[in-house]
Amino acid sequence: MADVTYYVAMPFLQDDSGSPVAGAAEECQSSTMALRRAEILSRTPGYARAESTYLKEVEGFRTEVQKLQTSLDSAVLRDTRSSISSVSRRDGGGEAGSSR
Repeated sequence: MADVTYYVAMPFLQDDSGSPVAGAAEECQSSTMALRRAEILSRTPGYARAESTYLKEVEGFRTEVQKLQTSLDSAVLRDTRSSISSVSRRDGGGEAGSSR
């Protein structure tokens, strides 16, 4: 099997408090291009702050989507239970397998 080499530029910057922050990974065609792209990204004014803000917002959206999914799942479960109980009442309210 042939070897595959994958080049990625991923700058590491400092946020306002001086802590290291990993930048967004970008695929490149060669190691030279990856190094150049990472350097360009690391020197872009405001890049670290903008990306940090973006990542925080994305995490907030993911949390909101998870809450909405949980709420939807609960509503579907309640509706399913309600449908089953109404069918059971309509059919005589007996348990499965009971004789009439």
